[in-house]
Amino acid sequence: MRLSDPLVSGEHASIWWDGSDWCVRDLASRNGTYVDGVRLEPGQTRAIDPGTVLGFGKKDGWSVADVHPPVASATARGGTRVEEVDGFLCLPDADDPSLILFRGPMGRWQVDENGETRPLEGTELRVAGVLYRLDLPQAFVATMDAGRGAAASEVGLRFGVSLDEEHVQVEVRIGSDWQKLKPRAHHYLLLTLARLSLADADSGPEQRGWVHVDDLCKMVGLRMGLLNMQVLRIRREFEGLGVRGAAELVERRPLSSTLRLAELELEVNTLA
Repeated sequence: MRLSDPLVSGEHASIWWDGSDWCVRDLASRNGTYVDGVRLEPGQTRAIDPGTVLGFGKKDGWSVADVHPPVASATARGGTRVEEVDGFLCLPDADDPSLILFRGPMGRWQVDENGETRPLEGTELRVAGVLYRLDLPQAFVATMDAGRGAAASEVGLRFGVSLDEEHVQVEVRIGSDWQKLKPRAHHYLLLTLARLSLADADSGPEQRGWVHVDDLCKMVGLRMGLLNMQVLRIRREFEGLGVRGAAELVERRPLSSTLRLAELELEVNTLA
């Protein structure tokens, strides 16, 4: 943003989202950047809170009104605007998405269409004949610690299911440690895939547990777009648990429109 003020340098300060806070930094400006009346040293960074007073070249001038994180959005020709919800930008809407945008590895934006994922290219997408202009903030991504986290092959799952199928309790083993997960809607899909794998135990490793997506949609009562959304949520949950290669937990064969749960230690029990 350019400020028409002779006290403001051409490149005066930067303001950005670091993943948890909005921050301001002075860029060695001539007349300084001020936070609540205190001048920052060149290169010094300060987090911004609601009500913080910022000054560029002088002690005041701007009061911070909102510090919500940036939100991804898509605007159709004609003005209809769609915003991301819980990290997913669904087009044309979240009730029956044809296309889902989400941040993949290292914060890069990915596109999931009919269950196939690809890197996003460009700033526009056409969905169902409608052209959308994308506004996708870049996420702050911490430096990865090489070698940390468990591989997908080191993961085990233990399910507890109520008799009426209304409650699904999931415990996950990562390495040698077990932990209970908070209930999530996508856990029923995860349970269904686990049951298919266990029921197909006599098949070889390459054939075990595959199911056509149309049949799976009927089993879990979801339309295709929402099924794809839940697959993405499963992957994201396990990424958050530190599982390397979490995208491999639910495997797909695009040419045959089938998917399955990867080869894992599985157990399904009835809750008392």
